[in-house]
Amino acid sequence: MAEIDAERTAALWACLMPVSHAAAPLTDAAAREQLRQRYAALRQRLGTAREWDSVANQLDWLHLLWPRHQENQRAIRDALGTLRDALRALA
Repeated sequence: MAEIDAERTAALWACLMPVSHAAAPLTDAAAREQLRQRYAALRQRLGTAREWDSVANQLDWLHLLWPRHQENQRAIRDALGTLRDALRALA
């Protein structure tokens, strides 16, 4: 799980600090889909709903606390919410 969480964090950072060799930003639909697929494969291996719920809760926390005053902040917040909803749907 840590590897996928690290990829998600890199995608989040790519939204904030675009670097040519960085991961695709979380606001990119293809990047979110790739993360969703990685989490879906992980979901098949996790044993309990509680373990899986912690993944979705972490995204929920990020989504709720993410600032939304500027347009780029809203786009990142929306991307977090979209990914969170996709992961909750896997439960």
